[in-house]
Amino acid sequence: MPQVRKSITYAMDEVATIMIAHVKKEMKIKPDDKVNIQARVNPDKGIDIIIVEEGGAVSLGDSSLLLGGRKSARVFTKEEKKEVVKEVLNGGNVAVIARRIAVTPGAIYGWKKQHGDEVRAEMEDDG
Repeated sequence: MPQVRKSITYAMDEVATIMIAHVKKEMKIKPDDKVNIQARVNPDKGIDIIIVEEGGAVSLGDSSLLLGGRKSARVFTKEEKKEVVKEVLNGGNVAVIARRIAVTPGAIYGWKKQHGDEVRAEMEDDG
């Protein structure tokens, strides 16, 4: 059975490589862009596509959705990240928000660390 698992993992690695190329093409990512796309392979759970932006944010895309074309991976703008941080600072549940926008909770915590002070200042200015 370990040999079968190894074969499955190898095949999934090959599929992951193809998926990464597909995502780069669809997102029009150039070699000099500061975006890193990786795949996390788990024979029991499938393949997650991980997109790491310059700011350190991570977005996970469900491989079946990416391959099926029903949903594509995306890169969040600074303003979008700040809106998410504002929602969290207003009491939003990080896990629920993360599921809704298809990112990891860790990505949101990273955004909060990166933009939290700025968002708090804007919230105080708004009243």
